[in-house]
Amino acid sequence: MKEQPFPLSFAQRMFWFLDQFQPNTPAYNLPRVLKITGELDISALHQSFRTLLRRHEVLRTRFIASPEGELFQCVVDHVDIDLTIRDLSSLHASERELETATIASEEARKIFDLERPPLLRLTLLGLGPREHMLILVMHHI
Repeated sequence: MKEQPFPLSFAQRMFWFLDQFQPNTPAYNLPRVLKITGELDISALHQSFRTLLRRHEVLRTRFIASPEGELFQCVVDHVDIDLTIRDLSSLHASERELETATIASEEARKIFDLERPPLLRLTLLGLGPREHMLILVMHHI
């Protein structure tokens, strides 16, 4: 199916303009860190986010400007999402805490390209056999 362009909402236009006006800024990234305790099926976690992308068009949307300067959002038929996995379980507790904070901060500052969905990133930190941190970062647009 060919991408069908739709106009941007007023709020989306504002975020697109701000992204163009001040590129390479993470100011509109929305980071969340979730602690997961207990057994974790990493494959099922990854598949659940893939399912979310299939069900919710907004997570598969890219934002483009025509040569004439008109702004559009286009829903992409299929987008996959990466799940970056980092095992920190071998670190001492204080090192693990510091490394977790460092990685979360780095992920929160990574820039999104509004023309390339998904505007969502996932990083899973393994802290122990039954303890994980999921870092989820999404662009506000």
